[in-house]
Amino acid sequence: MAGKVDAVDANFFEQDIVSHIDGRQIEYLDEINHTPKTEPLGNAAITLLPIK
Repeated sequence: MAGKVDAVDANFFEQDIVSHIDGRQIEYLDEINHTPKTEPLGNAAITLLPIK
């Protein structure tokens, strides 16, 4: 899992998301640019691209 956590979403992320990140099945890579994206996207079981 990668992406920017905006300040407005920080509490939700800490309270509802962090507990599910186990470092094995789910990793959090923070916000990443194009080059580091290619390997995780290529090996991902699923890709979720939410929009507002």
